[in-house]
Amino acid sequence: MTEEIIFYLQRGGFRKALFLELQVPRTTKELSRLLGKSNSQVYQSLSELSSENLVVVVKGKKGSGKAYKYSAFGEAVARVVMARDKMVGYNQALEALQKVRELLEKGEFDEAKRLLKEILG
Repeated sequence: MTEEIIFYLQRGGFRKALFLELQVPRTTKELSRLLGKSNSQVYQSLSELSSENLVVVVKGKKGSGKAYKYSAFGEAVARVVMARDKMVGYNQALEALQKVRELLEKGEFDEAKRLLKEILG
């Protein structure tokens, strides 16, 4: 697996979002509705993902046309992308908690409380 493929997905925010929606086979129409993009935008991105061997076309449900899903390579890439996203989230949370600690040590309780609310959602 090359870093270029990971970078290719990360660089295109919509392309990454589309790719990650393919954990189950989906049609262009389903993806369009889910992501709030036109069918042509979805189709174009799917074509690009297909040319990178990340997705394959499969028969849709009950004659609904074609659906897209991960290729074997795409499935491996998806696992790496999702693991990286979780790690980034974890690292950001650790940094935020360190900041909360510093604020508490300085006696800035209101700011620490605000930051904690932000971290916890």
